[in-house]
Amino acid sequence: LAEAGIAAVPASLEPPPGKFQFGREGFADLLRRGERVSAVACSSDPLAQGVVAEAQQRGLRIPEDLAVIGFGDFDFAA
Repeated sequence: LAEAGIAAVPASLEPPPGKFQFGREGFADLLRRGERVSAVACSSDPLAQGVVAEAQQRGLRIPEDLAVIGFGDFDFAA
C-alpha cells in the first residue's frame, strides 16, 4: 500500500462473531468519520451483508460505488 501512496487504511474492528448488524454499524461508523471508502473487506459473509444493506440504504450501488467482500460462501453471498 505504501508503494501506491496509501499511508493508512480506514478500519472498523467489530467483535466476533461477525453479525449482520455489526456490518451495518461498522460501515456507518466509517462514513460518520468522513472516510472515503471504495471497498470493504469483511471477515464473514454476515458482516458483508450488513455492509451491503447499510450502503444501499445510503444510496450506494454495489459494485459500482462500493466493492464488498466477505468470507464463508454462505448461500446469500452470491
